[in-house]
Amino acid sequence: MGNNFEGHLPNKSLGLPKMTYLSINNLPGGKTVVLFPDIHNMVSLYFLTLRNCSLTGRIPDYIWRFTNLLYLDLSFNNLTGIIPPDLNQFQPQFVFLRSNKLNGTVPGWLTNLSYSDSYVDVSENSFTNVTLSNDYIASNLNLFECRSQYSDTRSKWQQAGYHCDNDTQIYDHLYINCGGNATSVDGHDYEADTQSDGGSTFFLSTNKTWAYSSMGTFLGTDDDEFILDKTCNISNTDVSLYSNARIAPISLKYYGFCLKNDTYTVKLHFAEIGWDTNGSSTIGKRVFDVDVQGGQYYLGDFDIQKEAGDVNKVITKECNVSVTDSRLEIHLYWAGKGSTYTPTKYYGPSISAISVYPVPREPERNKKFPPAAIAAIVGAALVFGILILVRIRHRKLKDGGLEVHPGVVFDFKKLKAATNSFALDNKIDGVGNVYKGELDGIQIAVKQLSAKSEEGAHEFVTAIGTISALKHPNLATLMGSCTEQNQLLLVYKYMEKVSLQHALFGPAEAKLELNWETRAKICLGVAKGLACLHESKLQVIHCNIKPTNILLDKDFTVKISDFGYSQFHDSQLVGAPLNKGKTALGSHDSQHVDAPLVKDKTALGSLPKPKITGHMAPEQIQGIPLTPKADVYSFGIITLEVVSGQEFCTLRSKDSNDYLLNKAYKHQEEGNLIALVDPDLKSNYKPDEALRMLCLAMKCVNQSFDLRPTMSSVVKILEGNEKFDISSASKPRSTHSGSTSHGETSNTTISPSTGNEIDDSQRH
Repeated sequence: MGNNFEGHLPNKSLGLPKMTYLSINNLPGGKTVVLFPDIHNMVSLYFLTLRNCSLTGRIPDYIWRFTNLLYLDLSFNNLTGIIPPDLNQFQPQFVFLRSNKLNGTVPGWLTNLSYSDSYVDVSENSFTNVTLSNDYIASNLNLFECRSQYSDTRSKWQQAGYHCDNDTQIYDHLYINCGGNATSVDGHDYEADTQSDGGSTFFLSTNKTWAYSSMGTFLGTDDDEFILDKTCNISNTDVSLYSNARIAPISLKYYGFCLKNDTYTVKLHFAEIGWDTNGSSTIGKRVFDVDVQGGQYYLGDFDIQKEAGDVNKVITKECNVSVTDSRLEIHLYWAGKGSTYTPTKYYGPSISAISVYPVPREPERNKKFPPAAIAAIVGAALVFGILILVRIRHRKLKDGGLEVHPGVVFDFKKLKAATNSFALDNKIDGVGNVYKGELDGIQIAVKQLSAKSEEGAHEFVTAIGTISALKHPNLATLMGSCTEQNQLLLVYKYMEKVSLQHALFGPAEAKLELNWETRAKICLGVAKGLACLHESKLQVIHCNIKPTNILLDKDFTVKISDFGYSQFHDSQLVGAPLNKGKTALGSHDSQHVDAPLVKDKTALGSLPKPKITGHMAPEQIQGIPLTPKADVYSFGIITLEVVSGQEFCTLRSKDSNDYLLNKAYKHQEEGNLIALVDPDLKSNYKPDEALRMLCLAMKCVNQSFDLRPTMSSVVKILEGNEKFDISSASKPRSTHSGSTSHGETSNTTISPSTGNEIDDSQRH
């Protein structure tokens, strides 16, 4: 433990039949697949830790037959497969399988261990069922996010990707006194965190806005305590924050589940109160790692005492991170460094308090945005939109066939009344600043855009200039706009089913309506909407296709929305050349749309970039000039999600996020793509149609955009009007990973979180 070894575990050195204690952790496996080591001869083991060792594949069956094994820690790997359903002789006291890809059922023999003094952690896995006695969850059993799907609304936190419950208020702050009582400091009310459990447990706060998930047991002691207390000698005025601390033996994660999507300052409070120093009598060290929001901020080998200068002294660490899906994650992890035994038996990560609050905005001179400025932005937007419409009208007169409907200008007071002054109760979940309302007996959705940002102005322009011009059943219906009272408002027809995100990954009752025919209809609708954008006179690239931007009406008809990041493929449509041949919407004479450049300002500023998501094509993340094939890639990911019922990325630890595309590649290489079909469908789907859709999706996500089909071709294939050879798309990836946009051979995919390349071994 606590070393910096790399590479594979040496099988020959591990075949020692009399070895009783083996502990190896944090072993990066390099670029090749790391299989479970062959240790079947080590029958005397009573303590086995292979934590975070990059292990893949199944847990060998012989592990469950080691009759002497009391402690088993295989957490933070990429292990797959099932746990045997029935074992009579295997009776360990500690089983930690956290953050793997295990599936099947968590058997009763394993959960029953936690009813005694045993600790069991199977959190952050992909199980489909858990066997519990009388549905009772013991305090030493951690089931957080252990299931791929879970319909019981009483324990939503057991399902992967859990975030704020629909009935819980959304906040813009979070203050926790870790290990201590509720207190008020500097005008902020810190919530109490006095739950005594921590060996292997998940605790959800009463208001369901935050939680902690803890794992491990302290070695060398029979008494586990997970809260440190200190009543004197704290050298800080905020004694109420630093007189207590929560500790954990191995892993301690705090979650904020109900934060508004924004950029936050996360302030972590520490003080070493676990022991006192008198001269050199204490030689203990507490060393651990801190990871905030999946690597957006990271501290390695953090030593509270060293950083603060002594014990009982305060040290804080601050960072700014982005929050999406209302979820914040703070991970404190013991990598085996520092001291483990007397006099420092409580050696794991420790934290005194957590403060989370929005990053302060730039100060404004006036409370209201200056009228002149809003007028300038709106004026530029309208002029820009008119230029688009004039060009469209010119082309219509020239070759006919395109109809222009610029929409209605709405009165702000009426929209305000229709939405009850844009009340929070009227805000539609999961689709940004959009409010439901009723105007003259018609249900509407009013989208509030920021008049102070380039993104807001850009979407305002694009909506007026494109959606109004392009009438299509699978594009959002823009009813009109409003620019009064320093506002930029777009008025849409209200969609009863809200979004594909809600239908696929929202409450269980929403997904119940998604039978196979409905899913096929949704995929075809998205394809038709994109084909319309790409092949219209405007040649629009949407650039931000994802489930939250695909709206659904009561009949599950697709309506593509949110054109805030769209670009125009035919850059000559609008504007005179700017800055050495650049136009207002891209290069003047190019087959591609230029990636936004700081030096290359448009009439409304540089083109806005959406946040990086797993639905983006590799060339979009890398800043390579875009073609409509970027949307084709996004369509491929959407199709995989719709058919499988799984989100693109299931959040786990920073080293083991579960990517749907990785699963798809694996099944493709095994010749078993059909295994991706959502198990909730059971046998109620068309296998041939499902396989064709999955193979088509894999063709759409080819790393080389030149090898992706056009959206019009996709529509024909889905409708059965164009032949599609599924054999080529279902072959192993190496047979169709053509040249990249730079003409280089590539067997890599792009990490959606970082934009970095991931080679084949990491993908598996």
